[in-house]
Amino acid sequence: MNSVDLLVNHDMKGGLSGVESLLDEGDPHAHALAGFVYECGGKGVEFDYAKAKYCYGFAVDAVGSIAAALGIARIYFYGKDVERDREYTHFMYLSLLEVVDESIAKVGLARVFLDEAWTEKSGLARAESYLRNRGSLGYMSASCWLLSYEKGKGDLSPPFFLR
Repeated sequence: MNSVDLLVNHDMKGGLSGVESLLDEGDPHAHALAGFVYECGGKGVEFDYAKAKYCYGFAVDAVGSIAAALGIARIYFYGKDVERDREYTHFMYLSLLEVVDESIAKVGLARVFLDEAWTEKSGLARAESYLRNRGSLGYMSASCWLLSYEKGKGDLSPPFFLR
């Protein structure tokens, strides 16, 4: 079984050990994968956000890994072993959008603006525009955040599910 198969089967320790030689060789894609394993933890691997951040950073610097950039954004948005930093998260997602039209980055930006909306109402309109983006609607998280947003506005009605 290869490392990806092991990870799919939730054997994080086996998956990580399968890419160790690639990590030693400085393979940026192996670093992106290892970052995910350290961020998520799982069978045989403890959460280690410092290692995750290092691995993600290596992959971003080496090849501009989109998955690794999204991982760094998550770490800073949720404050996983770092100080929570919405501005940096915002910067990371916008940087991704400058390079590639990545819908999950739009969902992330919407989440940042929804979070800011607790103190700043102008963020809600920006969040809604990112959530209603055609590409974003393919993500379950976008649909859930949009549902939550519409419920908060009082605009939730049965036709929401038919759109």
